[in-house]
Amino acid sequence: MPWSDLPPAQRRAGLLPCAGLVAGLVAGLLAGPFGGLTAGVVAGDTTPRDPTPVAPAAPAPPGAAAPAPVLSARVLPRPVPSEATQGEALKALKATFRADYAKRKPEDHLAFAKLLLTQGRSAGDSEAQRFVVLREGCEQAARAGDLTLVAGGLELLASAFAIDTPAEHLRLLLLDKEIPSAEAALALVDAELAVAGQAIDADDYPLASKAAKAAEELARSAGDANAQASARSVLERAKLYGDEFANLGEITDLLGAYPEEGSSRVGVFMCFVKNEWRLGLERIVAGTDDTYKALAAEELAALAATPGAEAQLGIAATPGAEAQLGIADRWWEVAQKQRGDAREGILAHAFGWYRRALGALAGAAHTRAEKRIEEIDRLLSGS
Repeated sequence: MPWSDLPPAQRRAGLLPCAGLVAGLVAGLLAGPFGGLTAGVVAGDTTPRDPTPVAPAAPAPPGAAAPAPVLSARVLPRPVPSEATQGEALKALKATFRADYAKRKPEDHLAFAKLLLTQGRSAGDSEAQRFVVLREGCEQAARAGDLTLVAGGLELLASAFAIDTPAEHLRLLLLDKEIPSAEAALALVDAELAVAGQAIDADDYPLASKAAKAAEELARSAGDANAQASARSVLERAKLYGDEFANLGEITDLLGAYPEEGSSRVGVFMCFVKNEWRLGLERIVAGTDDTYKALAAEELAALAATPGAEAQLGIAATPGAEAQLGIADRWWEVAQKQRGDAREGILAHAFGWYRRALGALAGAAHTRAEKRIEEIDRLLSGS
């Protein structure tokens, strides 16, 4: 299921896009001085393994029926241990590694982080011990300034426990640490803005604003005007989206799912405000509000005419330039009843459909589409 298709509560618990980081992290750790602690464990898999080799299955005799496929169960993240058990585990950990905690150099933090993250991959300890070891490993990586190791360690933690990943990532990025250069500061700005983007995707606008503000302050202290402008832009977007999202009211039920009424409202928000048209249209079609439902269904049908898309969408295709022109015209009409950013976003969407239809149109229809393209371009450029 696409990230943005999940309810907010589930999206907040999702993983950050760190594809390949866990594999790289584990490969590096296995090659290091602590590799023996994780021997026989597949990268990214925290399930204990039987070290005894398993002989390959004998081939089936000719004519025998093929065995039924074996489906592997997906291991879901476990609940975060209680504060009390975390406190006990942390106290024991600090007593065991008192000397390592006393060290303050970045290279010492890095070595300690690798040790903790390696040990944290083992499922043999108690839940609280494992959680604390992984979290402390992430903190040590953050104090070392190794953002890649932070992200990889965080992915390990999130794969095992149901944490609020973007919020935890930002907490790690904001820990006190030495920032040795302007380059390191800008890398941290990029990481904070990435968290802000994830928070926006999850509709967690307070967290997005907090991350963007931190990035703006750091960019200012680094003296980089471009990075500061980028952070300010993200901050403004988070505020805009947050205000509009707050106006939606209650859009999920007690289980965090979208009821039909909430689906309609969040669909309009995704299209008109966040510019997430494909997912937003699907939400509108699934809802009860008929204001844009027919148009949304018509557009999805036109999108299904793209090769291979009909089966994916599960709806009948409506190909042809005339249908595309009709969609563009109707979004143009919708835009006339909107204002501000919503109006501009809908006009830009209509523009795309006019451009898509133009090459296959002729006569008066071609002329109308051409004029609309010119008019929208003028309106959006402010000329």
